[in-house]
This record gives sequence, structure tokens and C-alpha cells, in this order.
Amino acid sequence: MKSPFKAKSSRRRRMEARRRAELLDRYGEQIRLVAIGGGIVLVAVMVIKLVIR
Repeated sequence: MKSPFKAKSSRRRRMEARRRAELLDRYGEQIRLVAIGGGIVLVAVMVIKLVIR
């Protein structure tokens, strides 16, 4: 296992960035929709709490 304090090589940084980009391309839309849905639920819960008080 590599040390977390050692600087990463530029090749390693490129590989990690490419992996992140591939994941975002594959799952980005679903992640965005889940985040929006979760935000809507949180807002609805806050509104309900305000109405009940």
C-alpha cells in the first residue's frame, strides 16, 4: 500500500482522473436525479414541520 503522504505521480493522477470521469459518465445522471429527489424530500419535510408548529 502506498503512503498517503507521498506525492502521486502525474501518471497516477491522470489514471485516477480518467477513472472518476468514466464513473461520472456512467452514473452521473442517476446521481444527479437521486440528489434532486433527496433535496425535494428534505424541503417537503421542512415545510411540513413548519406547518405543524
